[in-house]
Amino acid sequence: MVLIRFLQSFSEPEISYVVAITTFWIIETVYQDSFAFCIEEGNKTPPELLGTCQRWGSPEFKQYCQSLQRIADRCLAEASADAARSAEEAFLRVLELEIGFWDMSSSRS
Repeated sequence: MVLIRFLQSFSEPEISYVVAITTFWIIETVYQDSFAFCIEEGNKTPPELLGTCQRWGSPEFKQYCQSLQRIADRCLAEASADAARSAEEAFLRVLELEIGFWDMSSSRS
């Protein structure tokens, strides 16, 4: 529910583009990094997940995430101090929620 409320907050008109693009970039990058980790040599990814991991952990998806980062970086360079601070808070919130998600899912194993 916390994640859903967080994501729903981005439909509010007061959310700035710089906050939205920074958040979108970090969400995509976390997933790309996670799936790329799953396809690294020596990891024990179940065969039924390999296709998904290869798609979202691919070099092409990584390039897409890097493009999002460049857009976010350009926006942050031109953003007001308040907008940059809000983007940083959103960035940290995404990481906090992701850590919580992975901790929760690994404790169920």
